[in-house]
Amino acid sequence: MPHLILFHLTVILFAGFIVGWICKRLNVSLLIGYMLVGAIIGQDCFGLIGSNITSRSAEISKIRREVDKSVDATTAAEIVVETKDEQMELIDKTFMECIAQFGVLLLLFSIGMEFTLDKMAAMSKYMFVGGTLQMALTCIPTMLFFHYFVHLPWGISAIVGFVFSLSSTALAYKSLQDEGVAASHRAKGTLGVLLFQDLALVPILLLVPVLSGDESSPSVTYWIGMAIKTVIFCLIVVVGKIYMMKHLAAKLAKLRAKELLIALVLAILMGLCSLAVLLGLTPALGALAAGIVLGENRLTNQIEALFMPFSESFSAMFFISLGMLMNFNILQTHPLLCFGCLIAVIILKMLAAACALKVCGFKNRSSIGYGLCMAQVGELAFMLLLVASNKIDDVAYHTILFVSVASMVITPHLVKTGVWIGKSDVEPSDDVQSKSPIQRALDSGSLDQVIVIGVGHIGTLLAARLETMGKVVSVIDYSPINIYRFAQEGITAISGDATKPDVLTKAGIEKASAVFVTIPDDMIAMDIVRACHDMNPDCSILCRVRYNLNIKLLQHAGADMVVCEETTVCNALLKLVSGYN
Repeated sequence: MPHLILFHLTVILFAGFIVGWICKRLNVSLLIGYMLVGAIIGQDCFGLIGSNITSRSAEISKIRREVDKSVDATTAAEIVVETKDEQMELIDKTFMECIAQFGVLLLLFSIGMEFTLDKMAAMSKYMFVGGTLQMALTCIPTMLFFHYFVHLPWGISAIVGFVFSLSSTALAYKSLQDEGVAASHRAKGTLGVLLFQDLALVPILLLVPVLSGDESSPSVTYWIGMAIKTVIFCLIVVVGKIYMMKHLAAKLAKLRAKELLIALVLAILMGLCSLAVLLGLTPALGALAAGIVLGENRLTNQIEALFMPFSESFSAMFFISLGMLMNFNILQTHPLLCFGCLIAVIILKMLAAACALKVCGFKNRSSIGYGLCMAQVGELAFMLLLVASNKIDDVAYHTILFVSVASMVITPHLVKTGVWIGKSDVEPSDDVQSKSPIQRALDSGSLDQVIVIGVGHIGTLLAARLETMGKVVSVIDYSPINIYRFAQEGITAISGDATKPDVLTKAGIEKASAVFVTIPDDMIAMDIVRACHDMNPDCSILCRVRYNLNIKLLQHAGADMVVCEETTVCNALLKLVSGYN
């Protein structure tokens, strides 16, 4: 049995690697590539994986419905699992479910780290007003349709409505970044609605057992008990976050031990998930809470850098497993139904999101355009779809599944079209700028902030020396590869163009006491010096320059001190020559 699990895991990892390579070469979203390769290696296509995530559970449910009502569930399950091969398939299914669920937990963990008080205050209108309205306008019509036309029970219809009301935060925001509008006010409003959907998943998961009929008519005592348990859990999370911010983060930062930090993060993640289960809550709540506990402190950037490989690996397996759910036969037998439902869902979700954004203050074209950006079905919705899979017929289930996966595949095109539709509206100004943890620490006046721009060989050595001198160092470089090692060490590392105000703001330019520009291009360095001086005229700017004739230009731009390579090399050579006399 273990060898079958290892074989399937090997196939998934190699397939993920190959499709990742291809997607990078073609400049296509990795998440979409993962879903497509999952569909290819699944049993409904090439069959490289023996069973998809729901095939065996669906078979068990069918046999349970067909056997005599006098046979209990245990006997029905024993009828299904008669042979050794079937047992191996069930073990493989359980293993795949664990991989997929852990991928979901890591997604929720990363989302939890994004929930800062500043961001929630800045996006509160979009989150709680726009998010609630968007989900209601999508869920209610869907629920009514499936109840009256597909003849599903009210509870299952509500679950399907929740499935279609959730959108993909990861895909939509990544596509907005690719379009270069992620920092805009409208994109932040869209992100607020998406984050509310992710947050709403937790109470929805608490309601799923009741809606699906697994728990019949819960009493008032049950709901009171759940409320008390939720309050207790939230209090534990608040206390843990305060202790992490005030005490533990500083102590761990002094130790500079990545191994201890990894162990602590895993302990908090698994511990809170286990605590949630013990209290009768969903582990998704524990994963989200773990992200909240570990966010908004000086170690947050380091945690994100250290756990990015874990998150990417399990996310890859999660999205591949989603692709494995696909059944291509539904396209052959019901093509009009599949594509008709896909178009209907996109239109419904676009209109619902557009109404929500319009209520929040967006203009007409912007509300429609950015509503289209949220017209896909989210990856977290598949957790709900798996619950309803045994309650609906195969045609309806696979049609919903096709609509969900297909809408995610075309997300980049939806976002590109949506941005084009909304670009004619004038961009409103951002009244509230979100601040990073390092900026809040600088506001207290307790830290001496310096910035190193350009972390090649010179910048790396300079940043290391400043850090050992007790300075709080931020580094900026255009290449994400150059800054990755700094992020792993807990140093604030920003990837982007240092002439842009938003990049300098993230690095803490407004409170910086000194800026070191080590860019080897004099003209680019001049633009960076000018931008730094404009945003903080009081900071001292030291700049590297290659040619002597550019020294005056950099000084006029705002550099307090200029180190010239040409002059330094000349002095070194003259000193070397003088030694021969």
